[in-house]
Amino acid sequence: KQFIKKDGIFITWEVTWNCNLSCIFCIIKEFHKTEAIHNASRNTFRVLREYIQSLKTYNSLSTGGEPLLRSELFEALKRIKSKYQDIPLGISTNGTLINWTNAEKISKNLKIISISIYGDTPELHDFHTGISGSFHKTLNGIKILQKMKRRLRSTSIITANVVLTKFNVTRVGKIINFLVNLGIERVKFYL
Repeated sequence: KQFIKKDGIFITWEVTWNCNLSCIFCIIKEFHKTEAIHNASRNTFRVLREYIQSLKTYNSLSTGGEPLLRSELFEALKRIKSKYQDIPLGISTNGTLINWTNAEKISKNLKIISISIYGDTPELHDFHTGISGSFHKTLNGIKILQKMKRRLRSTSIITANVVLTKFNVTRVGKIINFLVNLGIERVKFYL
């Protein structure tokens, strides 16, 4: 749709390797030992901001780890957006840290909001994340975002990222139905 151009690049920006979950399939957790080296510095944010236009970027997605753990994330995104209004910015988050304050910042500044969901039940999702209660926190985050989008009349799009494993692959149909009923606008599956 409106995000896709054939020229230019899509930047995926891993702003941290820290995460508040412990997903069974995640490779990022292996790098936590070197987090001090790999956390994007403020200088990295500045350099990225300077090169976005010269790279003919058509979309930029902040991810991690969990990008909402970075205190300076929204300030960096706000600066990028103020300079390059035509480049849609996005975030890929597990959704557990979304609250009314950051939902407003997300809805005002980001076009694509990708939230990770690994099942249609608390047991299945929480098994994948390794954290009891993460399913309900993620759903709460989605509901807050949806309400904020309506309040602000935001054109942001909420999508779901689903990593398929041997534990949830047989429930793909149920997961899709669950996400559609939840009001998710797009679903991406990863193998």
